[in-house]
Amino acid sequence: DVDVVRFRAARQGGFAKRTDWEGRGGTPLQPLGRVVHWAAPRDPFSINGQAVPAEFLGTTIRDGVASVRMQLPGAELVEYGETTTLGVLPGYVRTLVIDGDGSALTMALPSQGIPDYLGAGESWQWWRDGADLVGVRGAAGVVPGGVQLPAQGEVSIIVLPGADIDAAIREGIPGLES
Repeated sequence: DVDVVRFRAARQGGFAKRTDWEGRGGTPLQPLGRVVHWAAPRDPFSINGQAVPAEFLGTTIRDGVASVRMQLPGAELVEYGETTTLGVLPGYVRTLVIDGDGSALTMALPSQGIPDYLGAGESWQWWRDGADLVGVRGAAGVVPGGVQLPAQGEVSIIVLPGADIDAAIREGIPGLES
């Protein structure tokens, strides 16, 4: 959703149909692929509990990887995604590369509501959001429903839609045994 630069859905398949060079002034990109995870519309970034807008700077496709550039107070972020598996659990990872100082920024997790914090695993912090599991690596801290971004570096967010809980327990995701 580039009007407010926020994550809305993960799709499996093609990225986008580019017709933006056709006609006078172009046309919007048409997303391709089927939706495999949907996030509720919410302000993704805040400072001290107040929403802050991200300015859309552009997109890039390099070596088959799509990325989105955005400017936030104090930092420029580049976000890209990829599919992944955690053992037998399929999902996707979003990675944000932070240039500048992102330490004042809090980022909401991509979720349907307010996810329940499960705890820290070997290298990820984990939440449960309905049937989905959401993990974060590289964050400076954990806050209700989100994470505090570091000053610089990378933050990765893994989403395992409709995760099999028994398989997740075998993979060492904390807080699921009860």
